[in-house]
Amino acid sequence: MKDLLVMSEDTVSLVAVGDIMLGDHPICVGHGVGSSLKNNEGYLFSNVSEILKKRDITCGNLECVLSDIDIDHNSLASVSLRGREKSIHELTSAGFNVVFIANNHILEHGEPSLKETKELLQQNGILDVGVADTKEESRTVSVMEVQGVKVGFLAYCLIGDKTAYCSVDNPTEIIEDVKKASSEVDVLIVSMHWGNEFIRKPSPKQVDLGHAIIDAGAKLILGHHPHVLQGVEEYNDGIIAYSMGNFVFDMWQRKMRESMIFSCNISKEGIDDYEILPAIIDKKFRPLLLDGTEKEELKSKITGEFLDIMEEATYIIEVQKRRREYRIDLVKHLIFHFYQYNPRFLHQIISGSIKKRTC
Repeated sequence: MKDLLVMSEDTVSLVAVGDIMLGDHPICVGHGVGSSLKNNEGYLFSNVSEILKKRDITCGNLECVLSDIDIDHNSLASVSLRGREKSIHELTSAGFNVVFIANNHILEHGEPSLKETKELLQQNGILDVGVADTKEESRTVSVMEVQGVKVGFLAYCLIGDKTAYCSVDNPTEIIEDVKKASSEVDVLIVSMHWGNEFIRKPSPKQVDLGHAIIDAGAKLILGHHPHVLQGVEEYNDGIIAYSMGNFVFDMWQRKMRESMIFSCNISKEGIDDYEILPAIIDKKFRPLLLDGTEKEELKSKITGEFLDIMEEATYIIEVQKRRREYRIDLVKHLIFHFYQYNPRFLHQIISGSIKKRTC
């Protein structure tokens, strides 16, 4: 593999990361990422900023709005998964110039908050991809020309939550978009918010769709949503990162703190070379590169074990198992950390959990 810092004049360097959530998780309200930023601005990416800032394109999935519009400080639903406007400086200071916003939390706090977030990103020189005024526009390729290379971006959400922004009704629509967009740029990158949460492997349907997107002309697929790492696959002159996991999040489980930075060089011919940099989210919610045995073991799983394909029936059972484990872990976390919560929010968390169990 070539040294990623040695590039010709017609080569573009890119780094990509997974989910970036600059608010508080509902179970971490008052002591999550967003709360920590109130007193520690500009520190989130301090461990990795030199890597992020040295690339021509630095991109990730923004998993929250950056807006206080219509916020109700007495409502758990209103204050959670919401970043502040000032948090835009975390992104700009780390070198992010592209973010994908087609995901299942971007409408969490309404269209006005989404609109303000888009305006904030644009005002700070960050290209937002996947959400526009109309669904038709949302499916139009966004283009950055760097070093004479036209790099195109498309972004889609396949998670049908009521707070999601989905521009397609059927995944097959993506294929036509990719065919059209790939003819207009030198290299096409597709962001996919897809898959099942908490499971280490992509589903058979995901693999089929990923292959079809590459066959249609994309060179790189950047996946997210499962909150854990999945495999990175080389396929037909393209690369598929099925899930890059969380990059900044306040989930506490080890596998949800394991992360990665995907780094590559791009020329007009496609992806010239790439590198996987395993990372971990530390106790202060900061991504930190792994080294030594931990690095090599996780990297080996990303290119091997996490790509193993299950039979569909087995996969469904595994998804259900992982969801049960997650729910049990949430209850345990709540019990052992109840003293950290505002009593008002603790009541809302408990009553909300009871409603879900009785629905």
